[in-house]
Amino acid sequence: MKILRKLWDYRWALRFLPQSLYFNLHYLPFNQAIKLPILLYKPHLLKMKGKIILSGRITTGMVRLGKFSVSLYPNNGL
Repeated sequence: MKILRKLWDYRWALRFLPQSLYFNLHYLPFNQAIKLPILLYKPHLLKMKGKIILSGRITTGMVRLGKFSVSLYPNNGL
C-alpha cells in the first residue's frame, strides 16, 4: 500500500521516467542514481555537460527540474 501511495504522489513523474533515469545515471554514481533523486518534468536534453554533487541523505524526488511549484511555506494554512 505504501508503494502505491508513493507512485500516486509521483504520478506526473512516471511519464518522464526514462529521461529522468538516463539523466540520473549520466550525472550521478550508480548507488545514488538508482534512488532517482532528480526528477525531470517535460525534459529537453540537448547538451549533457557539467557535474552534479548531492550530499546528505538521498531520497526520491528531492530535486525536481521543470515542475512549477513553490514550496517556501508548504503548510502555512494560507
